[in-house]
Amino acid sequence: MAKKQKRADYELVKKAKAGDGRAYDQLMEMYH
Repeated sequence: MAKKQKRADYELVKKAKAGDGRAYDQLMEMYH
């Protein structure tokens, strides 16, 4: 389960780095 979550995080990080602001916002919400 944790492994699957980590994969999802990685995908979000990739999108955020590609300039997807929404993915970045989602990532920030998960860590705050």
